[in-house]
This record gives sequence, C-alpha cells and structure tokens, in this order.
Amino acid sequence: MAIIEFCDVTMTYGRGRKRAAALRGVSFSVQEGAFAVIMGPSGAGKSTLLKLVLAMERPDHGTIRVADRDIHRLRKGSIPYLRRNVGAVFQDFKLLQDATPMENVALALQVLGMPRREVRERAARALHQVELDPFTPRPARCLSGGEQQRVAIARALAGEPAILLADEPTGNLDPRLTREILDLLAGIRDRGTTVLVATHDPLVLDHASLTQTIHLEHGRLVTLSLSPPLDEDDEDIPAILPAVWPEATGAVA
Repeated sequence: MAIIEFCDVTMTYGRGRKRAAALRGVSFSVQEGAFAVIMGPSGAGKSTLLKLVLAMERPDHGTIRVADRDIHRLRKGSIPYLRRNVGAVFQDFKLLQDATPMENVALALQVLGMPRREVRERAARALHQVELDPFTPRPARCLSGGEQQRVAIARALAGEPAILLADEPTGNLDPRLTREILDLLAGIRDRGTTVLVATHDPLVLDHASLTQTIHLEHGRLVTLSLSPPLDEDDEDIPAILPAVWPEATGAVA
C-alpha cells in the first residue's frame, strides 16, 4: 500500500516576475515500509517536497496523500494529528544545546500531553534505538555531530510515527559516520517505519537497503529508480512501485 503519493504536484514561491517553481508536475508514490531517497542538487526541490509531506506548505496544483489522507483537504486543526504519524529530522538538528539527549527527546513528547512516566519510557526507548545512553548528563553542545544527529533521529522516532523524514541527515558527516547513520535508518525501516531521506550525498545511493531513488533537478522528476528484484529470502520486504495516475499528464522529464 502506498503511504505517500504525489500526483502532478506543482509548487511555486514568490509573485509576479519573481515567481519561481520549486516543483513542477511531480508524480510518484512510496510504499509502506520503504527506504526511499530523494536525490538532487541544492535547489532541486527536495526540502520543499518534505515540507509538503508535513503539510507545512500547500501545493499550487496536484494532490498529495499521506497515510491515506488528502493533504489539501485537511483542516488546520487536523494537521497536528497528521504530524504525529510523520517524524522529521531537520538539517540543523534543532536541538536545545543546553539540554541533555533525554530532555531534548522528552520535550517533543511533553508537548503532546503525555503522562510523565510514558514520556520517560518512550524517550529512553528511542535513544536506545539510536544506540545512545538515555541517561548521559552531557548537554547537546558537548556531543559530536554524529551523536547530535542520533538525538535528532531519536526525537523524531519517540512519537512512534509511521513515516520518518530526514533532510540531509549526512550533510555534515564524514564517510564513516554517514554509513553509521544510514545503517541506523535502515534498521529503523526494518522495524516497520517508512523512511524518506532527502540528500545530495552520492554515498547514500550505495547503501544496500535502499528500495527507491527519486531524482529531482530544477523541481522536475528526472528519474524514478527502483531497487533490484528481491531475493526469495527477502519476500517479506515491501516492493516499491511507481504510482499510476490515470488522470495525470505525468512527470516532466
């Protein structure tokens, strides 16, 4: 089942002569349980696409469905409920630098009104999931870049979302840490969370767990690549198929 669907989506910014298209006629789908990558250079439309999934932006044209919900038809009051099903890891981490990993993760749960005990249990579980000590007293500013990235991923996972979005999660990391973060994301996907990563890092494409690559340039869908056929031992892993849109004109190549 497709958990993310874009149909002929166009998104523009600005007005008049300064109006510029961030996405142009983009159509694709991502199946539940996938590890998909949006690849493209800076300005290709990757971050805009993630914002649309989070309903932070509304498209000018086309339809977007996330977890079987039509984003365009959502009322403002329903958007927070959608976002509980979509965890997001941002480029700059957005951590509280004087707070510990546990405090950073717990805060994301406290704003949901969860009981204190459940907050601590979920926060600790999420930090264990990214292989960090939940009870370290070190504040975020004393952590390495790779450790801060893990805290940001744990915070996104703490609410137990169905989808995890990651915007340039390896952008400031060396090749060794890049592989570690990709292995971590692959493990999250193996536990049932759909993972969608936006990146310009070619090292990401070499990871064996990828199931789909969505290549954008200048806001256009250039290629939509699928993983090789699964081995018989991997039959339980969901396959990724491009969306079929009978009413759409198709993505612009």
